[in-house]
Amino acid sequence: MPSTDVDAAAALLIQLKDDNFGSDTTLGTLQKLKIYGRNFLVTNYIFKSSEETAIIQKYAKKNKSLQIRLEALRILANALLLRPTLRNLFQDADAIAVDYLDCTVEEEFVASRILFLATAENLTISFSIVQYARAKIEQHAQNYTHRSSTAVQETCKLLFNCLIRSSEGLLDQERLAGNVLTILSQLASTLESPASNLISCLVKLSAVNTGPYIDKLLAILENALQTEEFKKESVILPLLIVIYRTYNEAPESDVLQAVKQKILPTGEERKKPLGTAVSVSGGLLRLVTDPAFPTCRELAYQLFWDSSDQDARKFIHNIGLGYAVGYLVNHGIAVPQDIVENVKDETKYNPVTGQQIDEETHKLSDMTDEEKEREAERLFVLFERLNKNGFIKVENPIRTAVESGRFQELKE
Repeated sequence: MPSTDVDAAAALLIQLKDDNFGSDTTLGTLQKLKIYGRNFLVTNYIFKSSEETAIIQKYAKKNKSLQIRLEALRILANALLLRPTLRNLFQDADAIAVDYLDCTVEEEFVASRILFLATAENLTISFSIVQYARAKIEQHAQNYTHRSSTAVQETCKLLFNCLIRSSEGLLDQERLAGNVLTILSQLASTLESPASNLISCLVKLSAVNTGPYIDKLLAILENALQTEEFKKESVILPLLIVIYRTYNEAPESDVLQAVKQKILPTGEERKKPLGTAVSVSGGLLRLVTDPAFPTCRELAYQLFWDSSDQDARKFIHNIGLGYAVGYLVNHGIAVPQDIVENVKDETKYNPVTGQQIDEETHKLSDMTDEEKEREAERLFVLFERLNKNGFIKVENPIRTAVESGRFQELKE
C-alpha cells in the first residue's frame, strides 16, 4: 500500500475534523475517505481510537443531509469490520440506535450493521440498542417490501446478538416472535437471507407458538434439501431445530399431521429404495447418512422417531431397517426379531430398504449382473453388521444363497 494513500486518507480525516466546508465539499471528502477506507492498511492506520471514529460520527447525525449521513455510516461500518479492536472502543453505538429509530431502509442497513459489529464481542448490550432492533422488526412486520430485505437481514443479525446477550431482548417474546413470523410468512419459501436470519432468531425465542406456520417452515425445508448452496449444517440446523420444537410443543393435531405427512415416505416414494426421492423424506434420509451433518442427523432421526410414535416397528416400517438401525443401536433400542425374518409380510415392503417388494422384484429383472452383485454385497455387509451388533440374530440371506449355490460370483 503506497504511503501516499495513507497520507491522503489522513489528510481527509483532518479536513473533516474542522467541518468548515459546504455540503457538496463535505460529501465529496467523505466519499473519497470511504474509498480509501476499504483497504485494511489505510483503516488500520487512520482509525486508531474512538477519537477518529467520533470525527466521522458527527456527520452521521440527523441534522446532516441523507447522503452525508449515509457516507459517514458506511465509513464507520467499514472501519469496524476491518479493525475489530475498534469495536470495544466505539462509544457512539447508543447514539446511533436512538438517532436511527426512524430512518430509511438504506440508513437502517448500515446503522444495523454498525450496531451488529459494535455488539459482536460485548458481554452486555444496552437497552437503547435492544429497543432499536425490536422496533425495526416491528416496523417491517407492519410494512414489509422486497426493498427492505437487506435491512431486515442486518437487523436480524443485531437482534440475534441482543437475544443471546441481553435480558431486555427476551422481554415480551410472544410479540417479538409474532413480528418475526409475520415477516417470514411474506418471504419466498427458501433459506435465502433474510429468511435464514429470521429463523436463527426464532431458535432463541422459545416462548412462541410456531404451529400456525408449520406449512411455511416445511416448505422452506423442502427447498433447502434440494438446493446445493443451502446444504450446510450451519444453515439447515436452525430450521430443523424450529421444526422439531414446533412438532413437540404443538398441541394441535393438524400440526402433527402436517409434519408426518411431509417427512414420512409416501406410497409413490416406496416404488424405489427410500432415500432416493426428491422430497423432504428423501432429503432427510440422505442427510442422516452424510458425515457433514452430525447434529442435523440426530434431529432428523428424532423427527422420524417421534413421527413413528416412538415405536421401533413403525420406525423401521417408515424409513427401512437400513436407515433405522443406526438410531436404534445408538439409543439402545432393540430391533424386533421378526422384522427381517418376515420379509414378505402383509405390508409388502422390504424392511431393509423400505421399497415395495413387487417394485423391487420388477427392478431386479432390469439390473445388469454387475448391479446385482453390488446390491448383494451391500446387503451382505448390512446383515453382517446387524448380527455383529447383536441387535438381531437372523440368517444372512446372501450367505445362505452363496452356500446353497444359488449365488455365483461373476467372471472377470
